[in-house]
Amino acid sequence: MLDLKKLEEKLDKVLDSETTESLENWLSNKRLTSRQYTSNITSRLEQSNEILQRQSPTTFIANLETKVVATIKSIEPKVVEENSISEFPQYFQAA
Repeated sequence: MLDLKKLEEKLDKVLDSETTESLENWLSNKRLTSRQYTSNITSRLEQSNEILQRQSPTTFIANLETKVVATIKSIEPKVVEENSISEFPQYFQAA
């Protein structure tokens, strides 16, 4: 089980050893990473938008329908055992 007192002591020890400079460097690094991630996502969104704008609506829908149909056809039906309803015979009796 997690000992919160020990965790608090460890956190205090680590934070006490930090300097203003080390914390500023850490924060700067996190900001840089965040900007790079945001830039990467923005770039991918712009590329997707350009691709969509180049396609006519009919082409886009046809491609989408092809993907949906292919996906549906790739899903295998679940196999139902012949005796799977035997657990509840009262619900499956002939009228």
